[in-house]
Amino acid sequence: MRTIIELQKEADRLRKVVDEASISPEDTFGLQAGALDYLAQVELNASALGVRQAYQTVEEMEADAEPYGANDKQLRFGQLVSVYNTADADYAANGNIYAWQGADAEERWMLIGNIADLDAVYLRLDELNAGVASATALTAQMQTDIGTLQTRATAINGRAQAAQETADKALAAGVAAQDAADAAQQTADAAQQAANDALDAGAIAQEAANKAQLTADAAQQVASQAPDVAMERVEALVGKTIAPLDGNGLVPASYLPAYVDDVVEIARLYAWSYGADATRLPEGATDKRADSAGCRVVYIELGAWTDGEYGEVEAGLFLEDSSGAATQWYSEWSGMSTWADDLGNGLEGKVYICTADCKTYRWGGARLVVIGSDLALGETSSTAFAGSRGVALEQRVGELEKDADDLGKHAVALEQRANELEELLAQTDSKMAVMTQEEYDELDELNPNVFYFIVEDE
Repeated sequence: MRTIIELQKEADRLRKVVDEASISPEDTFGLQAGALDYLAQVELNASALGVRQAYQTVEEMEADAEPYGANDKQLRFGQLVSVYNTADADYAANGNIYAWQGADAEERWMLIGNIADLDAVYLRLDELNAGVASATALTAQMQTDIGTLQTRATAINGRAQAAQETADKALAAGVAAQDAADAAQQTADAAQQAANDALDAGAIAQEAANKAQLTADAAQQVASQAPDVAMERVEALVGKTIAPLDGNGLVPASYLPAYVDDVVEIARLYAWSYGADATRLPEGATDKRADSAGCRVVYIELGAWTDGEYGEVEAGLFLEDSSGAATQWYSEWSGMSTWADDLGNGLEGKVYICTADCKTYRWGGARLVVIGSDLALGETSSTAFAGSRGVALEQRVGELEKDADDLGKHAVALEQRANELEELLAQTDSKMAVMTQEEYDELDELNPNVFYFIVEDE
């Protein structure tokens, strides 16, 4: 428990405090609790002025570290006891009155006086009562001071709370401003990315348009030259592969077959030889026809087969049979007269169309020869350009022109998007500058309200 002097010093210290939020609840309520504790102790001491116990000797009293009163209750601070030796009326301490100071005090018993001198005892009691009254008055004053301090502390705390609320509002406003700045930065970043995407898409579209234009120009050139090339080739073939016209605009009879039936097909022409161990041309005939399953008429060049037994086989027309496990060739077959004579020779006036190379042949007396030029359809300098390919090329040119038109429309859309981005930048009080990396490096300083877009040097 704090003494009355300590409580007075603490009250005086708090009375001088003027700074906001410098008096805590612990200071004010702690001082009040200390004063109440002291007052309670004084009241207890005041109620203890009666003699609670009598000891025979001073030694017996001092030896009692936990004294109890006659009512079997432990003594409290300030309660009184007396010493009277009933066996020795002349004992020097007879009639002495002592006040208990506590087990931890340096002197646990304080001499108050002697019963023989009642006036002195009463005077001492009056002094104690006066001390109690003074302590009570001081405690009341301290309670009043504590109330004043509490009022001041409440006012100070109110001002501190208002300041804290103002600070909280300022902080919230700062957070809102930061959020707005972040949102503006995100909008600017989105505009930057959209502009970059537009520039990239524009470059890609331009490159694609350039390539399409080059392809279309090349196709147009080929298409424009195709009729002239085709006409030159046709004129070169007139009288050879292509029959000329006479003065009446008709094909001369020498270029026409005698009958429609004089045009027959052959599968292919052989111009190679087998070794002695290869399949040999069998002798004899077969009842198979050219339209039988696995059968077709072929022409074999002179010297195609040689072996020790049969010698060289004459060139001629044969029936090739691939329906079995091994291919067979027959020198006689059913319907042979449509293609050849009994010896396998070609027929005069017959036109033979080879389905393998799309060329036409006639019998030259000893072998098949090409009618007119051996020029065929193809894509080389010695072939004719197919008309169907020319039509396909023209269609492709049209598709490329349409693609070029679509790319143009896409470029217009990109330009519109770029204009929208410029308007967005204008709304955000920002500008856009497009420059090369070299131009960007030469800038002395950067404008914070300008978006810089770096493009590659063309």
